[in-house]
Amino acid sequence: PISDTFEQADISSNHTETSNTKEVVRNAISKLPEKLKIPLLLKDIEGFSYQEIADSVQCEIGTVKSRIFRAREKLKTILEPYKSEIFK
Repeated sequence: PISDTFEQADISSNHTETSNTKEVVRNAISKLPEKLKIPLLLKDIEGFSYQEIADSVQCEIGTVKSRIFRAREKLKTILEPYKSEIFK
């Protein structure tokens, strides 16, 4: 499942920082609506192509690209308060 893969993703090299960063990012992603979260995880964590995602979620490639863009924009907003903590 996508959630298992996401949990295994390594975000930072320092173990303590990795745990904190993963938790912050996981929480931020969990706040996204499913229609934005799934394409984002399929693209950025699983490495699917836009076409594979479009086939998987049964929508047009343009819609997939739009949803991924909107998901990333929402994540930027959600993660803004943690910016100095995440991007040391």
